[in-house]
Amino acid sequence: MSSVIKLLNSRMGVDTNNLNIDLVTMYDDWNTRVQSTVPRDKLLVYNVKEGWGPLCEFLEISVPDTPFPRVNNQDQFQQRTRRRIRGEILRLVWQVGGAAVALAAGVYLAYHFME
Repeated sequence: MSSVIKLLNSRMGVDTNNLNIDLVTMYDDWNTRVQSTVPRDKLLVYNVKEGWGPLCEFLEISVPDTPFPRVNNQDQFQQRTRRRIRGEILRLVWQVGGAAVALAAGVYLAYHFME
């Protein structure tokens, strides 16, 4: 593990020697630490489901006329994940298939040259 990752993990309270990390607890602890450290007027605790309102109010700007973007919903995520998995499976098939062809060619050549 690189020293940069070790440093970041130690700053976030991650014990790199303990692989049984409860990531939800780590995430909640990190959020609690940020919320207790950053001054309230400088920190926006925000959920994108809230839309433009709270974000624009915090930034002291007017709400845009355009609808709040709704991207990366569950369906889009699942489609991307399926494509990625399908691509990995095809890549694996090509690699294994290529190795099998090379092995078969090697056995064939060895057999015919050994005669």
